[in-house]
This record gives sequence, C-alpha cells and structure tokens, in this order.
Amino acid sequence: MTAHMKLLMFMRDPLPPGRVDVSVLFDRCLRAQGIQSDYVSHRHKTTTPASTSPAACVGHQWDSGPRHHPRTWWREVSWVSQQAPHYDLIVVRDKPLMGAALFLAARLRQRPCVYWMSFPMPLGDQMGARVHWKAGRWLQAAVCWVRGSVAQWVLDHWTLPQARHVFVQSQSMLEQVARTTSLPRARLSAVPMGVDVPNLPPQADAPETSEANATIGYLGSMDRARELHVLIDAFVLVLAQHPRATLLMVGSAPREDDLAWLRAYAAARGVQDRVSFTGALPMQTAWRRLMDVAVCVSAVPPGPLHDVSSPTKVVEYLALGLPVVANDIPDQRELLEACGGGICVAFTAAAFAQALVSLLNDPVQARARAREARPRLLQLRSYEVLSQQVATTLLSLSA
Repeated sequence: MTAHMKLLMFMRDPLPPGRVDVSVLFDRCLRAQGIQSDYVSHRHKTTTPASTSPAACVGHQWDSGPRHHPRTWWREVSWVSQQAPHYDLIVVRDKPLMGAALFLAARLRQRPCVYWMSFPMPLGDQMGARVHWKAGRWLQAAVCWVRGSVAQWVLDHWTLPQARHVFVQSQSMLEQVARTTSLPRARLSAVPMGVDVPNLPPQADAPETSEANATIGYLGSMDRARELHVLIDAFVLVLAQHPRATLLMVGSAPREDDLAWLRAYAAARGVQDRVSFTGALPMQTAWRRLMDVAVCVSAVPPGPLHDVSSPTKVVEYLALGLPVVANDIPDQRELLEACGGGICVAFTAAAFAQALVSLLNDPVQARARAREARPRLLQLRSYEVLSQQVATTLLSLSA
C-alpha cells in the first residue's frame, strides 16, 4: 500500500521494536492503513524478549548509539534536522528530556510533533529514588530524584505543550495529564494496551474445562516491585478450600534475584510443590500454557505508577477466553465492567483468595462467562480497532 503518511519515531525502547504497541500497532496495523513508521533508538544488545510480539518489524531502523551517551543526543537532534523534511510527523515516545530538544529541532524544520506516553518516566525516577533511599544508596537516590523532578517540569512546561497531539496509555493517565498541563482535551488521546488477534491460539484448541481443574495462572513480569508475594499468600488461602489447586507462574523477572526471592517465599509458605515457574517463554507458547488453566490472575499493585497504567494481562486473558481475577486499578476495573468475564477485587491476599475460590467452585460456568466476554473485548482492544482510532487522529494532524 502506498504510504499516505510517514512517521519518524524516536523511542526509549531499544531496537528492534519488540513491544506490541509498537511492532503490532505501528508496524503492522497502521502500515496496513497507509501510515509508515521508521524508528530511531539504541540497538538491543540481546535478542528480543520472549514475552514480546512475534511480529517482525519492517520499518527502517537507525541506531543512535548508547542511550545515555551525550553523543547520542547530538545524533538524534541532527537526525531530526536532516530527515524531518522527509516525514509528515515526528513522534517522540517516552523521552521527556530528549523530547524537548527533538521538538525544538523539528519546530525549526517546520515539522509537527506528537508525544507518545506509554509510561510516566519522571514519576518512575522519583519512585525509584525512594527505593534507593530506603536501601541506603544515597547518591543513586539523589540522581534519580533530581532527574525525575527536572524531567517532570520539562515534560509539563515544554515538551507536552509543544506537541501537536499527546497519546497516553489510559483514560486515568489522560485525566492526570489534563490536570497537570492544562492541555485541552482535544489534544489528548488514550490508547490502552490491546491484543494481537491474528496470533492468538484458535479457540477450537482450548481444552474443555472440568470441575476437577483447579489450576490458577499468572502471566507477566515477576520483579519484586510487583509484590507477587500477595498472590502466593492468596494461593495458600485457596488451598484450604481447594487442596488440589496449583499455581502456574508464566514469565520471568529482569533480575534473577527477584525470581529467586519469589521462589524462596513460596518455599517459606510451604507451597513450593504446588507452584510451577516456567521462566520466560515465547508469547504464543505462554498463551497455550494458559489455555489449560481454570482461572487467571492479574495482580498489579495500586499506586501512582500503576494507577495510570494499562496492563496487558486482563486483555490477554479475556482474549484467550479465560476467566479473570484482577485487582482494582482503573484500567482493569473499567475493562471488566465493560466486558465481564471476571471479578475485580482489592489488592489483598484475602480478596484475591475469595474471588479465586468463587470461580474455582464452578470453573465450567466461569469459562463460559469469559468466552461470552471475549467478543466484547476484541471490539474494544484488538489492535485493528485501536489502530483505526489512532490513524484517524494522526491523519487529521497533517490535514
């Protein structure tokens, strides 16, 4: 298809693009609608993480060098100056400080810019500073706090106001940006995480759920900040009523120490023989492992960072036709209210356990309700649907 629009995206994530909200949304779905994307970032030193989309990136990719090297900043600004005339829009993704320089360079070349915020980076630095402070790492804490505070000011007072449009990851993030920047809502769009429908396992491959199936599944990162010990505690409570229950933990952690800590915690609670850790798996393999479980869990600790997030877990579980227990953060609550297929609870072991037991008591009916929710989920969160909304906005910016 002939391109109707060309985007040049500067990303914080490494090349090649691995996240589904880049490789699938931009590189496949938007490209199919005539919007071509090319990418500038640092090159990934290893292979693409197993949890990301299998979609191959076909957009041009330019390595700007090590992310924190001063020369990289100069290369990226120079790249805007040289290449901006060949593109309709400059997109900056999750680079609040660098975004200010890139937007200035694009403005000098009379090219409109879009900011894409999939994560509140400055707030992440500020929260990280607190973790370093508690651990006695005073210098790291000071660096993170200063960097986060400066980045937040630059983002709110320069980068976002200079953007022709700002895409954020959830409605709650949109509300927060509207409050902190006074940007008109017409310049803000929420694009939550979706699902890569063509790569989903066929529903015909899903095994029939029996009353004897009491397997609980979790898919996602297991870093210590996720507080998944709460899920282990909930599982201990579930075993009191379903002694044959098992817990399948699919995924890994960025740091091996975090995963080792979670394994040790399961052992300390005496459930190590009932909890299986698969490690990192290719996405389709992970999905097929989950299709054998009775119920899935999305445990995302509430707080400033995650309250504005759009977790993929509930989206993927419902797309697979699996019943869900998720804790109450805005995006998960809104999705379950819109689609059904699960229960939203507080982030406590007792609340998780009570909801899990209620679904395990009738897994056949729970799976049936989840399958009824699947079409509604796909109408809201397939990347084909989301891409149509994004394409409409992007094309209007260059009209």
